[in-house]
Amino acid sequence: MDLAVNFADDHWPLLIAEYDFPTRVLTTYPIWLRSNQSNFTKTKYGAIKRISFEDQPPMDFQVGFGMLLDLPTGFHRGPFEGFGVDPRIRYIISAFDEVEGVAGLTICNDHEISIDGEEIRLPEHIYQDVRLDINRAHEAAVRFANGEKVSYLRNRLLPSVVPDFEPDDFERPALGLIDIHRSQIIAARR
Repeated sequence: MDLAVNFADDHWPLLIAEYDFPTRVLTTYPIWLRSNQSNFTKTKYGAIKRISFEDQPPMDFQVGFGMLLDLPTGFHRGPFEGFGVDPRIRYIISAFDEVEGVAGLTICNDHEISIDGEEIRLPEHIYQDVRLDINRAHEAAVRFANGEKVSYLRNRLLPSVVPDFEPDDFERPALGLIDIHRSQIIAARR
């Protein structure tokens, strides 16, 4: 079963997903599908042009809800999102851009990462581990940045309105963003 989008142009329909019933493999072709942006219909990633998922049930169409895909956490499940991953974890996909000759990524149940022709085989359990590590590092960076903003704004704005205000009263302790990122990723491996 193929899922294609039709538009009035010569290179359409554009294939965005296909399902192979005998092998139970769902393959998506992540592209940008926001028609108001300059990257409309362009691929989302560098070398990786398709992402496949092994042992997937057939696509489920429900009246009023459209098509539902049962993909791992972090992957866009709807065709009008253009498939692919949440932008915060796109680095997982782009890390494979450095592997020469690859064009696809397969999320599988293997034990180790491997390469099969032009396919990178990424076990789902490894994907989930790195996804969580990246999310922890992202959240730590956001907390750090928000704390720095609050500290800056208090020190910049409060001296004018708080009697006897000393800017050091709200100074955050010196802690580097690099140290925060490393500690979040290292803590996850323990």
